[in-house]
Order: sequence, then C-alpha cells, then structure tokens
Amino acid sequence: MSEVTDNPFGLTSIEQSLHTTLDQHQSVEQLVPLIQQVYADLNRHQVFKDLVDSARQFIPNEERPVFHQSLAENDRYRLSLIGIHRVFPIPVHDHPHMMRVQLVVHGRLQVRSYQLLETVREPSLVRLECLSENIIGAGSTSTTEKVSCNIHGLQSMNITAVCLSLQVPPCIEHKQAWYFPAHPLADHTQVITWNRVIKSPIKFYAHQNEQPQAELKGIES
Repeated sequence: MSEVTDNPFGLTSIEQSLHTTLDQHQSVEQLVPLIQQVYADLNRHQVFKDLVDSARQFIPNEERPVFHQSLAENDRYRLSLIGIHRVFPIPVHDHPHMMRVQLVVHGRLQVRSYQLLETVREPSLVRLECLSENIIGAGSTSTTEKVSCNIHGLQSMNITAVCLSLQVPPCIEHKQAWYFPAHPLADHTQVITWNRVIKSPIKFYAHQNEQPQAELKGIES
C-alpha cells in the first residue's frame, strides 16, 4: 500500500476502500459509487462539515482564485475539496492521462467538456470541439476519462459551488498540462481555435482584466 502523505481526517477505512477499488477498476465510472461512499463517510466528521462551510464562504482573489483543500493524497490518487466562486470560474484545462470524478456537495456547477481535434501550430494553437455542456447540482457527479473528455471547464451557477474531487493518479509530472483561455468571441458550442498556455491558475488569472474583482466587490457589498 502506498504511503499517505496528507490525511488530516485519519480516514483509514476510506483509504482502504480507495486502494481496493483502484486495484480493480478499469473505468472512471467505477469511481462514482466510491466517491459517493467517501462523501457519506466524510460527512460524519464535524471537521469536514466545517471545511465545507469554509469553502462555501470562500472569497477568491488573484493569488488564490479557487478554494482547495487536500483530504488524502499519495502517488496513486488525490482526494480534495474544491470551492469555486461565481466570478472566478476554473478555465478550460486538461488532465492528461488522468481520471477524475467530482461530486457536487453544495450549489450548482456548469461543466463543459471538450476534445482536442488538432494542433494548428505547435506548441500552443489548437482546435477544440465542445462535446457537452451540463449543469449539475448537489449529489450529482461529473467525470473525465484518461483520453476522452479529459478537457473541461467549471463554473459555479451560485455564488459558490463546492465539490469533492477524486483524481487518479494525482499528477503525471512528465506530461505537460494546459489551460485554454477562450477567445472573447468564441462560441463554446462549436469547434473553435484556442491558444493554450502552460497550466498555472495564478498566471492565468493575473492576465485577466479587472471585471472579476469589480463584480466580486459588488457581491461583497
């Protein structure tokens, strides 16, 4: 069994379930009932409920655009709690050679999934096709496969949406990961050309205009 490097809840039984399932699974769909059970187990801990409340009340900024708390992590998986504020959506990005399942625990989340059609010009100019656009609420899940649908963007439909996320494996260091900032006139329902950038949320948000911060101040007031 891999050594757990971060587990503030002492979730030994949950870790065992994760390891057993990961030894057997071949599809991300098999992770859906697992994350539902993990959430049920976590929700018995007051410290986890307090953490969800912190994610719900999270106020983002350019240095910390998204709430993220690792719950358990090793070289095989990462279990995290993520809070996404309405004015700081997570831009379209990929998860190369990873599987991921997200369970919404608060609010409603818009999920757009894409596939890479071609590289127009190396290394950054590519063409993506939007495969689906769904809005999911508390108790619902979204998934990304290792190959298909591993590019997606997330946006809260409330002030804040909170998700429990399971990523397998946690990362692949030798694989380049990307963000895909959209062209301002892009239609997300069609095939469009994107100029991708190296994955760095702080760098991404630092290049945005001041509108998110202005909207955020309006919500706070």
